[in-house]
Amino acid sequence: MPLNGRNELERFVDKYGYNIIWTAITRRLLDGSNDFIGEGCTDFKPEDMYLKFTRNLTVDGCRFEFDAVYDVYARYNDEYGEEQCQGQWFTFHCKAEVDDTLKAFEVTGIEVYARSRKQGNTTQNFVPVISKKQMDAEATRFLRHYYPEALRKPTKVPMHEIACGMGLHVEFGYMLSEDFRFFGQISFSDTAIRVFDPEYGMAEDLDVTRGTILIDPEVYWERSAGCENFTIAHEVIHWEKHRLFADIKRLLYNTYYVAHRCPKPARVLWDSETSWSDEEWLEWHANGIGARILMPRETLPAKIAEIAADFPPGLFDDETEYYIKLIDELAKFYGTSRQTAKYRLRDMGYEEVNDIQIHEFDFQSYTYEIDEYKAYYELCENPELRMLAGAGFFTYADNHFVINHEKCVEYDGDGVPRLTDFAWANLDKCALKFANVRINIKESGGRFSDILYRNKTYETFPKYNSKDNSAAFEFARELAEEFTAGSSERQRLNISFSQSVKNILETKKIGAMEFQERTLLSQATYYRLRDDQSKPSFRSILAFCAGMDLDIYRTGELLGKAGFAFDGSEAHTAYMTAITAFGGKSIDVRNEFLSKLNIRGVSPLGDDISAGS
Repeated sequence: MPLNGRNELERFVDKYGYNIIWTAITRRLLDGSNDFIGEGCTDFKPEDMYLKFTRNLTVDGCRFEFDAVYDVYARYNDEYGEEQCQGQWFTFHCKAEVDDTLKAFEVTGIEVYARSRKQGNTTQNFVPVISKKQMDAEATRFLRHYYPEALRKPTKVPMHEIACGMGLHVEFGYMLSEDFRFFGQISFSDTAIRVFDPEYGMAEDLDVTRGTILIDPEVYWERSAGCENFTIAHEVIHWEKHRLFADIKRLLYNTYYVAHRCPKPARVLWDSETSWSDEEWLEWHANGIGARILMPRETLPAKIAEIAADFPPGLFDDETEYYIKLIDELAKFYGTSRQTAKYRLRDMGYEEVNDIQIHEFDFQSYTYEIDEYKAYYELCENPELRMLAGAGFFTYADNHFVINHEKCVEYDGDGVPRLTDFAWANLDKCALKFANVRINIKESGGRFSDILYRNKTYETFPKYNSKDNSAAFEFARELAEEFTAGSSERQRLNISFSQSVKNILETKKIGAMEFQERTLLSQATYYRLRDDQSKPSFRSILAFCAGMDLDIYRTGELLGKAGFAFDGSEAHTAYMTAITAFGGKSIDVRNEFLSKLNIRGVSPLGDDISAGS
């Protein structure tokens, strides 16, 4: 039978509290309550009641209080002795206790419904309401109870010992996933957990008790002992803050909830918090409070000052080296990962650490380099980047999107675009900047090529954001008058498609035989493209542009003359990338790229397979 209610608290009340609340209101009405109509009414007989909503959920550990508002219907005799039936909204003040099982549920008060501005500390789905600003206070509260010494002086917080002191069981040696998807996990009930044997490639069920934390041994070998320490802190916060959430789930649905510590970052930005799922909120709590417990605000500044005092004076002249060294020393002292130390510095107001890449697992570091395949994926994802590249404002050279100006890009003897020495020395203003984001390929929706990423679960992908590139845009504006994309030859928009093709062939001194070798198009197509009466196909134009090594600006111009345009689809973006990212390369190299993408609707460029398309 399906549970009634729009949220978990309503479902909980409907399943476990209805009879208790019914008994309470019945007793009140039978005792002669005049809440319905006033003096003179007698013989109240409750008929039914309907839950309207719940509110004001306040949780303290395993105990919680809340209000349940019901519409109660009752029959009674009015002052003239005639039977009446009427409904009245009542607020029932309730409290309950759930610790693995339901321990108590009682009604502590009943009153006629009235609006209330009171708010609880937990959502109606039993997710604690904790803002980013409140996390330090939560960490302080935790340390005051379990390890107050960390609030008096800088010290390493012994999370393993704290966990054991809380009655939790920490176990090592079990591989939690075949693809290193989880660092650790905690079980909120006695259940069986699937673990893996890396030596034999076998999976088995491991029986664990409530409160068991499993730490994957790969956390230590692949990351660091600091990552292990943070993983334990993460799971301990799940136990401290989310145990009730898990117990309610089990009571309502008979499901066994297991919280995981994953290496992937939250997918939602801070300005979109309202769209998070309950599970994402739980992970955010565990990450944020866990880091603050290991490096508490009360004593962290003193440790920073102490470390900095021992640095040689010359280190302060190089801001990047200074912060890398500071991150190393903090991670070593507190027993955390370098990533945790970096993020904690950022939370403390040290914004300078944002641009520092400390190792390959530093998901939010930045890069200017992006290979052809990842450039394709990002062009698919980001229409602004697609516009910048498609319009020729930025060109692709040496695995960088660089301003399309002779000061930033030059061409070698084979026609391959290269960054100039000036561009290499000034990447911050000559090339586009990308944030490295760790992506779970298996959960990405299938965009990533099975050929390229079949055996990978996580891969770092550069992501474009205009706000990270103000320096490049400003420099591009300074060079606008010299911008090469609008040369005099390209301004001749009044000539026809076929005449443009003839001009290109004549300029490059290419006849029918070389045309076939360069474009993989037939000799018949050579003559069709030069004929004003023939209608060229989209793909034959692309093959021509690839074979002639035309840039994206000229390619777009030719497509437009023939009545075509890139439409922004994955397939068209693949072809656009084959033009943009392979300057000076043959059509065979571009076709190899298209084949490896393994995208539906994309095939190598050439005449026979593309006729009429």
